[in-house]
Amino acid sequence: MNRERGRIRRKSDGASRLAFGRAERRSEVRSILRKVHGVERSFNLIIYFAKFLTIPAMIELFCRRKLPPWVAEWFVVVTTIVLVCLLILSDWAPKLSVIVGTYFLASTIVILLNVLFLTKNFGTPASNERTLLLFVINVVQIILAFAIFYRRQLGLRTGEALFEALRVFGTLGYPEGGRVHHRLSNYN
Repeated sequence: MNRERGRIRRKSDGASRLAFGRAERRSEVRSILRKVHGVERSFNLIIYFAKFLTIPAMIELFCRRKLPPWVAEWFVVVTTIVLVCLLILSDWAPKLSVIVGTYFLASTIVILLNVLFLTKNFGTPASNERTLLLFVINVVQIILAFAIFYRRQLGLRTGEALFEALRVFGTLGYPEGGRVHHRLSNYN
């Protein structure tokens, strides 16, 4: 009899784990559906659900509770450190570097789009200064991710790849050796 009660208790705990945040997510989706219309509604829903593919959202779902704001700050710092390490060590694991760099780049963009577009649905950020500081670090992450791509694709050394990523970011150009010139005669 006691064993059965223990099993029942465990099953109900499992159900509560799965139900974590379900009401909050429904409320947030309703807010998007209620407050925005047209193409903006579709875009907001896409970026809202894409957020759940990011590491902070996965941690929140796994822990079954809302995480404090410092977790996001540490995630940004740790992500930046990981990207620096991947840039330096990308010779040893080039494909892994590109895959992880791509994931972090995509998750950074998704999180920034959530901050930009969904604040009118869920309220303003806690601090504009904090948001700006995190944005600056996100810019560094984007530059590092592209340095990883340039290092892999163009065969550049670490410093050269970082320089090219900074140059492209600053001028909206292309890295040296990254553009192929074609003559019109090649198409005749």
